[in-house]
Parts: sequence; C-alpha cells; structure tokens
Amino acid sequence: AMAASSFAFWVLLLLGEVASLGVHAVAAAREGAGSRHGVGEAVVQGLWFSVFCAGFALMLQPLISVYFPLLGVELGSEAFASGSAYLQGMLFGVLPLTASGVLDAGFKGIAELKPVLAVNLVCVSLNFVLDPLLMWGMFGLPKLGVVGAAVATNICSGLACLLSWRLLQKHGVPLKFVWPDLKVLRLITRIGAPISLGGVLFTGTYIALGRLLQSL
Repeated sequence: AMAASSFAFWVLLLLGEVASLGVHAVAAAREGAGSRHGVGEAVVQGLWFSVFCAGFALMLQPLISVYFPLLGVELGSEAFASGSAYLQGMLFGVLPLTASGVLDAGFKGIAELKPVLAVNLVCVSLNFVLDPLLMWGMFGLPKLGVVGAAVATNICSGLACLLSWRLLQKHGVPLKFVWPDLKVLRLITRIGAPISLGGVLFTGTYIALGRLLQSL
C-alpha cells in the first residue's frame, strides 16, 4: 500500500515538474539576456503552476478509494488504511514540494547552485529528525503513524520554499506578486511537458506491470 501511494504521489510530482523544467529553461534564457526581472517573472509564474497542480491533486482525493483496489489493495484492510492515510497527507504536500522545485529551478537558471545544496541539507536533516518524532509521538508530540511521515515531509518542503524564496531575492531575483500570465504559463508548459509526461508514462507502465505480475 505504501508503494502504491508513493507511485500515485510520484505521478503528481512529475506533473508538477513541468513547471520546474520550464522555469529552468525560461530563467536561463532570460538570465543570458541580462534580465533578472524576467527570471523573477518566470519563477512566479512557475509558482502559479504549482498552485494549479495542488488544486488538481486535492480534487483527486475522492478517487483514493478507487485507486488502491485497482492495485490489489483490499478496501478496509490495514494496508488500505495506512496507504490511503499516507497518500491523503502527501496530497497536501504537492504545493510546497512542487513550489520548492520551481524555486530551485530559479537558482539553476542563474547558475547559483550552492543555495540549493544548503537548503536541501537543512531540510533533509530536519526531515530525518521529524519523521520519528511525529510517527511515534516522541517528546509529547502526537503519535501520527504513517501520516507523521507525510506531515514531516510537508513541513520541510514548506521550509524549503521559504528559505529558497529569501535566498533567491538575496541573489538579485525580484519575486513580486503578479497574476497568472497565460503566455508565460504556455511557454513553461510547452518546454516542461514532454519530459514530465514521459516520466508519467514510464511510471504508469511500471504500475501496470506490477499489477500484472501480482495476478500471476
């Protein structure tokens, strides 16, 4: 069940990766043209893409009870309860996870990767600490079981977004609120979609193969 929930979440992240791939290319082109303002615009539009992906992910929650039986996980079983609880928790993490990927793409576009490494080291270390604390309810914290792992990941992803946002600004990338720009969003999608959809097809094939082998 945990493997099944991870597959579903991985597909959603691949869809969100459309934004990070597209932003990387657009940001690099604008950096080459000497426009840090253009880099900031690309990153903000990529963040809007993350918002749309998160909304789409939350709309899929009612389908969880359909998804697991398709992979041979019996409704009402302990495996179903654990897997669905974990997946529901992770669906709320689509926004911070995809947004942090977009912000990382901004750093790649301006060829500044040390901040990405620093943020990842901080957040991975924090996740390592939070996982057991939230899963087993240590030091007075609530015992959340597998949901605790999802909560820990979401917290660390949110922190990664905040740190990356601030560090990008320190590197001269202006990040200001603007409404979605369909022209830029189309450009980002056109660049990132082919690679991401290839990953989705590969993952889908792997899931189908696993289900076939299970039925033998």
